[in-house]
Amino acid sequence: MAESGERKDPYNVARFTVELEGKAIGIHRVSGLRRTTEVLLVREGGESHGSRPSPGLTKNKPILLERAKTDDATFEDWAALVGGRQGGEKPFRRPVRIVLLDESGKPGLAYDVSGCWPSKYVAFVALNANQNHVVVERLLLEHEGWVQDRKANPGPAPQPQ
Repeated sequence: MAESGERKDPYNVARFTVELEGKAIGIHRVSGLRRTTEVLLVREGGESHGSRPSPGLTKNKPILLERAKTDDATFEDWAALVGGRQGGEKPFRRPVRIVLLDESGKPGLAYDVSGCWPSKYVAFVALNANQNHVVVERLLLEHEGWVQDRKANPGPAPQPQ
């Protein structure tokens, strides 16, 4: 580590947790967090030659969560809320937190994703009697964006002089 306490070594892609409403859910794959901003070509009044790029609409790409299928119905119940197949007053838009873990398993960088809701649920990807794999379920989340929680990993405390 640098003397400033700033982390310099990279995080491992296999060390993370995903939290839904503050509860860790067993996820084995998360697609990346991505957003894209359209580029608009703008011509100023009176300019007849050329244009300049300007930012347009920003779109957040959906997040794919995958996990081994168990008796936990969290994914299926959440998807049913969106489709109107399950009653109740529980809102279907929920916050999700993705936490990258350091080498010792302690929380490092964290991303808070707001307004998540399932646009696609796959109860199981495929079944095949000729293979010995774990059954996988998938949830595709639409969302309103994310912010990095910069307070999640403040680094080590300053050493006394």
